[in-house]
Formats: sequence, C-alpha cells, structure tokens
Amino acid sequence: MNPMSHAKTILSPKSYLAAFVFIVLMVAAAYGLNDREIILPEMAAMAVGLWVYRDKQWLNQPDKIFILPSLTAVIGFCINLMPISYLFKLVLVLCAMLLVMRMFNYILPPALATGFLPIVTQAYEISFLISIFATSFILMLGVVLFKLNQGVERKGNFDRRKIGVYASITLIGFALAAIFKIEAMALIPPITVVVYESLNMMMYSLKMCLKQVAMLTLSISMAVLM
Repeated sequence: MNPMSHAKTILSPKSYLAAFVFIVLMVAAAYGLNDREIILPEMAAMAVGLWVYRDKQWLNQPDKIFILPSLTAVIGFCINLMPISYLFKLVLVLCAMLLVMRMFNYILPPALATGFLPIVTQAYEISFLISIFATSFILMLGVVLFKLNQGVERKGNFDRRKIGVYASITLIGFALAAIFKIEAMALIPPITVVVYESLNMMMYSLKMCLKQVAMLTLSISMAVLM
C-alpha cells in the first residue's frame, strides 16, 4: 500500500511499536485459535498508515475507520456465499462497495480490499467478520484516544472521476483474467488499494512506480520463501 500519498511523516518509535504489537497480537490470535481467517493483511497496512505515517486522507473521518471496512467486509462475505461465479462475485462486490462509499461521500482505500478479501481468500467462517470488526475498532480507538487526527479537516473525498478510472481499471483486470482464463489473478487486494492510492497522488512518476513494484515484489517474495 502507499499510505504516504497525503501523509505527514511522523516516524515515532512509539508509533512503530504500537503498530508492530498490533500486528503480532493479530497473528498470535490466529495461531492460538487455529484460525487463518483472523490474519488480515489490510488491517496490518491500516495500522501502519494510520498510526505510523498518519495519512490525512485516512484520518479525516475516524468513525469511518471502523464503519467502512466493517460494511465492505459484510458485503463481500455475504456475496461470497452466493452460488455464482468467482468473477461475478467480484463485480458485485465492486459495485456494492462503491455505492456504499458514495452514500457516505467517503473513500477509505483499505476498505476496498476488505470487501474483496472474503472472496479472494474464500472466507466462510464468522470469525472473519468478528476479526474485521475488532481490529478496525481498535484502530479507530487508537486514532481517537491519541488524537492522531488533530488538526485534520473532516471532509468527504468521494471523487467520481477518480472512482470512474479506478472502476474501469479494475473491470479491465477482470475481463483480461476471464479472457486468459486466470481468474485467480483477477484481483489481489493490496494491489487494488495501490491502484486507488496511485490515482490520488498529485504526481505519479516512473520512480514511484518502480518503488511500488520493488516493494510489493520484495514483500511477496519474502512471504513465499518463508
């Protein structure tokens, strides 16, 4: 992800420690309960984006830190239970999420991923939703209690033009996956967030593109090797 797009960089050791402890506890809970659906990559990314880098675009409406990921996760979870094709599920989730965000006049990029996540990971256990609710609430609580949004103007950020471009890119990805019969590659949750975040950047250079490719490739390579 790219939480640096509108961020005031505050690389406090305490912030790093808080995010690290949050992620470790999430993994420990998954291990202790023997439930892989409790491990939520997007919540780990949100912990870093909210608590460490403090992205203004993610902080300007703290209540949405809990509300939007929870709503999109419920949407994705329910659609995943439908007896329809994988790609059709993704299309339905995309449309439903954008409709909900239009109603709130607010986009929280990680919430796009939490909507797709239950379909991509084939999550059928209610523990998935419980973990989304719990972790997003903790993240919101951290922002409110420590006033991480202090001085950040509360405003909507739903940009129809950017959303139109994002939806078009995503749907083209679905179409290409169907044409080449690689449905499993139709959508990768972290990548879909990077796409939206990139559209929000005031300037998007080749250097930034290469950095994103390098970081994403490095992180997935480490995961595969481990």
